[in-house]
Amino acid sequence: MSSKLLDNFLAEQMKLINAPSKAVRANKALINPSNKVVNENDMEATYNMIIEKKPANKKVIKFLQNCIDKILEDDD
Repeated sequence: MSSKLLDNFLAEQMKLINAPSKAVRANKALINPSNKVVNENDMEATYNMIIEKKPANKKVIKFLQNCIDKILEDDD
């Protein structure tokens, strides 16, 4: 009886060992801490980041929208 229990236990353990593992992507900020997080309110830092890294269009459009909003606020 204990032999069957041991066989079942070992069979379940083999399933766990042979199960495919799912890889989880790491956060790039953790991998490369030299990358600085750019504060979106700091216009100069955002501009420099756009020039250096050439990010996706959404970030550039958001930057331009922030610039327009600041200009409109200054005019009031």
